[in-house]
Amino acid sequence: MKTREQEPDYRSLSEVQLKYELIQLEKRILRITGDPLASGGKGYRKFFCWASNKNSVERVQELMSDRSYILNLLFEKHCTPSEVARLENVNTLLLDLADRTYKRTSILARQILSVPREELDDDLTVEGKLVPEFDLTSSVLRLEDDAYYGSDFVRMAAILQETEEYQPGMADVRCYLDQIKNYTPAITDEQLGCANMMDDGTTWGEAWLLIPPLEHIIICHALHALVTHMNWSIPDVLRINDFKIEVTLTVQQYSDQNRNPLWWWSKYDFPRFKEVLLKEAESRPEDLSLQTFILQRCRDYFEEWADEALDEVGIIDVNRYLLTVYNKANRKE
Repeated sequence: MKTREQEPDYRSLSEVQLKYELIQLEKRILRITGDPLASGGKGYRKFFCWASNKNSVERVQELMSDRSYILNLLFEKHCTPSEVARLENVNTLLLDLADRTYKRTSILARQILSVPREELDDDLTVEGKLVPEFDLTSSVLRLEDDAYYGSDFVRMAAILQETEEYQPGMADVRCYLDQIKNYTPAITDEQLGCANMMDDGTTWGEAWLLIPPLEHIIICHALHALVTHMNWSIPDVLRINDFKIEVTLTVQQYSDQNRNPLWWWSKYDFPRFKEVLLKEAESRPEDLSLQTFILQRCRDYFEEWADEALDEVGIIDVNRYLLTVYNKANRKE
């Protein structure tokens, strides 16, 4: 098997040589992954095992990167008017889907903010994501240029679904509702963190999207992300038939054994802060002094702030020490 150092200089190869290398790459990929279209039995089990193996996934990602490079070179050489027109349509679609992802996220965020908060909710996050979706073989289009490229686009799309799953999406929106203190219906999408600031009319045409036949297109960020941040080549993108907008609400409630919430020190005044630590100290080992226990526990919670406070005020006076830690933890110095 070739190492990455042994890979040829693809730019120096002819179209025929590039197509040969592409076929060989895809064979190597399928030897690792198995057939993603297998409906059951040994083939299905092999694909399932591959997708669960981190090292195998990383190896396939490397091979997919080379595959994408070759396909983009072939697109650069081929690039017919119909391909350019299709890319324009895909670009328009992705811009609309990205805008809808941001808008749908802001709608859900406003709905959640407009109802009373559960007192024990520590973390509320609304997230929106736009991604390609391979669900059925119909998720990949059959186009007139398939024979020119010679790629097994359907199987490769199924594999890309696995290798690119945890890459940044074409639109990633996160709204941290617990950080919004003064909500009013007039709050803007920008204030929510749900405005599409990526697409301001300036093209994202870079790298493979910067070739002369595409210069007239104002490339949206979603298309840029697919082609430059992930291993989807331009020919792959032209064949993606399904995209998914997913908006989710995550509600998290935390509690320690004494029912203190996450980051409790930022939510309590100093008397309550001190009470928490002194309460824990009641159950300390008999041979451990109060000062030693408090220092150890503050190191557990606050790391370097515990030692900074120790250097500044010592710990003979526990009240003074805890006040210093409290002020550092809450940036009240």
